[in-house]
Amino acid sequence: MVESSAVADIPATDQACFDGLVLAVLAYGALSMLCIQVAQALLSRPKRGRVFSGIVIYSSVLFLLSTIAVGGKVKFAKMFYVIHRDYSAGVEAYQRENSGQWVNVMSQICIMLIPWFGDLFMMYRLMVVWNYGWWLLFIPLPFYIARLGMSLLVLIAQFQPNSTRWAAHASTYNLTLHVLCISLNFIFTILIALRLHTLRGTVEKVMGKLQASFYTSGATIFVESGAFLTLWSFCYMVTLASNSWAQEIFLKPYPYIVTITCMLIALRMAQGCAWTWDITVATASGVLEWKVSSTRSIVLRCESDDGSVAYGHNLNDFEKSFSEEMSTTGSH
Repeated sequence: MVESSAVADIPATDQACFDGLVLAVLAYGALSMLCIQVAQALLSRPKRGRVFSGIVIYSSVLFLLSTIAVGGKVKFAKMFYVIHRDYSAGVEAYQRENSGQWVNVMSQICIMLIPWFGDLFMMYRLMVVWNYGWWLLFIPLPFYIARLGMSLLVLIAQFQPNSTRWAAHASTYNLTLHVLCISLNFIFTILIALRLHTLRGTVEKVMGKLQASFYTSGATIFVESGAFLTLWSFCYMVTLASNSWAQEIFLKPYPYIVTITCMLIALRMAQGCAWTWDITVATASGVLEWKVSSTRSIVLRCESDDGSVAYGHNLNDFEKSFSEEMSTTGSH
């Protein structure tokens, strides 16, 4: 009975902070598994060029930042859940009043850097899908620049909790930053998903329905457009706008959701089944040349003299189908 009474006395915000921390650690575990899969896919690539190097560098940076962030959060959580568990004002007040601790500072800097790299990666993917239409950057770029400036203000306000000058505007800075974050996520998701949906028919003509399903399926559009992060951001904004105690549950895992979303796309790139500039150009020209990827080859489209179209998973398959066709013709 005493234990039940103690549990009932725990503030909902403190419980949400703990639940959010647990979700953040679980998300980091999922991220670790994704990084292992990306490493396995990269090691199996027969051809290693700029894309290979880019994936290695980007994945390593994101994983390092995520590791430092989750390590600092766990260390800081130990301080207010174990060492100072009897703090009279509660967990949320302890975090706010002691946010200048070096472990929290280190963690918060990494948490701010992760979305910066995530948004840059999504802008790159946006350019790939839209065939490097640089004019398109005029839509997300102003939001990205505003987000950078606002995140710096949020960091300063967090590290100076006792300053009346910064504390008075801290909530406004946080709200503005989160609005910019979700706006960017919506922009990326809508533009990429719209582009992939409109290209579906053209890709099927170039590749055939079977091969095109790797690039136009609902799961592919969901991953490539970063829809998972957008949905997570939307849930957080709903709880934030309603001033719900559950907002911490969605806020604490947020940077790791950003990393997971980007790593899912990087995994598809490492496996050779993500959208590339070659495929985007092929949808415009109607011809897709054969190239070797990590686990399978991009489909070869070849037109014969009678106008028929041949597809093959690799060069040997095409040569085999071509020789069988020639032998059949010769027998007639």
